Amino acid sequence: MEKILSSQQIKIGLMKYLNDPRESKDWALLPKFTGIPTNSLPLEERLVNQEFIHIKQEEWKVVCFSTHAPKYKRHPNSSIDEGFLHGACRPRMWASYGENHKGVCLKFNGKKFDRQIRIKPERTEKDRRVFHGKVKYIDYGDTLDSISIDYTELSKIDMTQGLRNHLIKHHKEFFLLKPTDWKTEFEYRWLVHSKDRAAEFLPIKGIVEEVIVGFEFPRVYFPSLFELCDQLDIPVRGMIWKNGMPFVSTYIHESRKVV
Repeated sequence: MEKILSSQQIKIGLMKYLNDPRESKDWALLPKFTGIPTNSLPLEERLVNQEFIHIKQEEWKVVCFSTHAPKYKRHPNSSIDEGFLHGACRPRMWASYGENHKGVCLKFNGKKFDRQIRIKPERTEKDRRVFHGKVKYIDYGDTLDSISIDYTELSKIDMTQGLRNHLIKHHKEFFLLKPTDWKTEFEYRWLVHSKDRAAEFLPIKGIVEEVIVGFEFPRVYFPSLFELCDQLDIPVRGMIWKNGMPFVSTYIHESRKVV
């Protein structure tokens, strides 16, 4: 309410601000040597990793979403969204990201969001690139190819550009892998690589389809929320729990009446 809905923008922030240490903390590339090029020496490992960390943390931006569980399907006899596999009905997500059920969930249209994020902001360099995909959850995997780099080949070219190319080539291993401890988030991400480290802000009008409030959402905020959603022409819905099961109810905000 205070930032996204009121400004009608969503922030695409830097990777270093994510709360998973696997992503926010330093990495170190392992050196590979395939030969000594003429008139050149392998680069120092310390300098390579300093630059690698800088590029990974300062040039890569991300926006993260939660999706329906892959097996989710609305019951044929039901006209409402319900059940723990629905994207807005998972209690741990509300506890972690939704102010312990006092906050809101924004439902985005993924196809429209993809088109919007590919529109380059003003004064952005021409080689800005956008990637997206589902997060894969593994605890151990064969990532040696991504966390090692040929120092001899790197010394033949511009080190910074070589490290940028390495991260682009292996962006799935660096940015779309998480430990299985996070697997119930069913996360989907958009990634932006840009030399401009400033955060980007995308307009949400026409991309956010509805707002879903938690079952502990303070009623005193409803008038303000309805006004913000009127400006965006989107409905307000709400979580309810009955007999231990979550449901998404309908709020008729045009009449300021909660159903």
